[in-house]
Parts: sequence; structure tokens; C-alpha cells
Amino acid sequence: MIDDEDSPDEDWSFLPLFYEFSESAATAMTGIIGNIEHFDNNEETWNSYIELFVECNGIANGKKVSTLLTVIGPKTYNLLRDLCTPDKPNQKTYDEIVKIVQDHLYPKPNLIAERYKFSQRNQREHETVAQYVAVLKNLSVHCEFGSNLNDYLRDRLVSGIRSESTKQKLLSEVDLTFDKAVKIISAIEAAEVNAASLAHNGGGILQGGRVQRLGVGVHGNGGGGSRGGSATSASTSTATSPQQQRFQRQGHSNFNKCSVSVKCYCCG
Repeated sequence: MIDDEDSPDEDWSFLPLFYEFSESAATAMTGIIGNIEHFDNNEETWNSYIELFVECNGIANGKKVSTLLTVIGPKTYNLLRDLCTPDKPNQKTYDEIVKIVQDHLYPKPNLIAERYKFSQRNQREHETVAQYVAVLKNLSVHCEFGSNLNDYLRDRLVSGIRSESTKQKLLSEVDLTFDKAVKIISAIEAAEVNAASLAHNGGGILQGGRVQRLGVGVHGNGGGGSRGGSATSASTSTATSPQQQRFQRQGHSNFNKCSVSVKCYCCG
């Protein structure tokens, strides 16, 4: 057990301050929606924590500082106390506290570097349009595009998509907006997925851009549908015409039995 007389005063210097606002904070937290955990920089951003803290609970302005200092936890409070020195955290306004922590944890990035990363980001292989759009929006956070954000997103989306045919489609659109571009790309993407699924699961096999049905004979024997027909003496005779020679080169055995009702692409 620690002897109070031997303990340095500074080790306990924050306790009076803590008790000073803890009572009012407890009153303010009555009726708090959800369970507000201590802030953990490894789990969430400071902005998202503050949004949850304020937006969901509608805490009165007079109670924001005391409530925030209570719920952020000892680790963040000690950090804030160091950053506020020589002042005390409870001497700062709510907005000042939020900015002090924000500036320390997330220094403002270089604007040119952020815009360069945004301008170089193209859609990657197997990346859906929804995933690509989400990445672009995230990269634009520190680009300071302001009211022109959607124009920059549209331009980067059109330039960065992988499909050249879709890109040409977008470039042909008049008065193309970001939302309209997303809808067009999403529709084309969905159509391609459905077409690929039908080609894989349907009644045929897609080969060279043509669907060939299974189980259908090319040549008939009197309309019977069996490939190649029955062997006759004609299959052993010497081909004298160019058409017969072509027929035999294709591996067919009976020139005379080729169905005349269907055009044969082997015989010509």
C-alpha cells in the first residue's frame, strides 16, 4: 500500500480536477444512448468518437466539457492534460479540446501529396465500382476540394475505371454527373456479371463468341441427327472434286450423306 506522506504531490494532482467535474458529468450522462467506451486510437478515429458522443446524445453545451473529460478514459485524459499545460483541460472550451486532440493525433497532411495520391488511384483488378468509389471518397478527405468534390470524383472515376468500353460510354454522355456515372457503371457491371453467369450455367458453352449447344449433331443420316452418318463405299472412294477433298480434310467420312437441308460449314 502506498504511503500518502511519501507520495509526490504531482502523482495525485489530477484527482481534485477529476472530482471537480465528475459529479456534473454523472448528471449529464443520465439518459446517455448506448455505451460510450474510453477512446482508443487503435479502434476508431477521434472524429468518429466525437460524432458518436455528441450526435447520438444531444448533450447540452454546458455539460459537454465535463462529460467528455469523464468518458475519454485516463490514457486520453493524461495526454490532453500534457497538451494543455500550463492550463488545465477543464479550462478549455469543448471545441478547443476537440481541436487539441485532433491536431496531435492527426497532423494535417500535405495537400499536394494527398491530391497526387487521389489523381493516381485507378480501379484495380477484381475491384467493384462500389469499392472503387469508396476508396476515392476516402482519398478525397484531405484534398480540400470543397464544393467541387463531386466534379473531381466524377473525373477520377471516368479516368480510372478499367473497362475501356464503359469509359467510352461515359465520355459520350452529355452533362455527366458523379451520381449518373456511378449508376451507369454499376448497371454495366451488373449486366456483365449476369451474362457471365448465364453463359456458365445455361444450355451451351461459350466458345469464340458463339454458343454451341451440346448433344446436337451437325450432320444427319436421313435426318437422324447422328454425326457422320453410316459408313458407305463413298467414304473409301477417291475424292475427285475440290469440295470432296475439303470434306475429307475436315475428317468427315461420307460426303454423300451430308444433310442438304442444313448448310454445312465444313463442306462449304
